Amino acid sequence: MRVGFVFTWLFGVVSSQLIIPHHPLGYVYSNGSLSAPINVDVHMGPLCPDSSATFPTIKQVADHYTLDTLKLTLHEFPLPYHRQSYFTAIVRIISSSSSSSIHHPSSSSPVSHM
Repeated sequence: MRVGFVFTWLFGVVSSQLIIPHHPLGYVYSNGSLSAPINVDVHMGPLCPDSSATFPTIKQVADHYTLDTLKLTLHEFPLPYHRQSYFTAIVRIISSSSSSSIHHPSSSSPVSHM
């Protein structure tokens, strides 16, 4: 009885551990350097109009500095009150892992650069 309890408890502890990702999360803008002294992490909603409005300014700041000075990382942060934002984020993850030809670099929206 006691051995069964210990195994059940150990199984619960081991299975509840978080999985550490194999690579850093987010999308690095313009292949910024990992050793850059300034790291900017931006959390943007894929369908958020405020994120789309502020992205050109963030992009302009990142383009102003060299890749060795600033590393801009974009993180998708789907908000619950934007319809379909979670599914859009999932599709972005799947499409970026399967093919890079889907992205349009000439677009000024944050979704195309993520």
